[in-house]
Amino acid sequence: MPRYRTRLYYKNLVDNIVNWLNSNIDEWTANDLFNDPKIEIKNAVADDSRDLKEKIDLYLEGQDEFWFWY
Repeated sequence: MPRYRTRLYYKNLVDNIVNWLNSNIDEWTANDLFNDPKIEIKNAVADDSRDLKEKIDLYLEGQDEFWFWY
């Protein structure tokens, strides 16, 4: 039974991380008109979050793209 709780705990943890990344991705806005440094920072965080979410999704699908680093 503890093993089941551990798997459920990590599944919830990953779900919360993905939700957090989604909230960062949703904050991306076009910065063409304003050229605001704060928007550039938010966009950089959103881009990094999108990349990390993609890597997490690939790993959860069973496609570990980092296999060649080991």
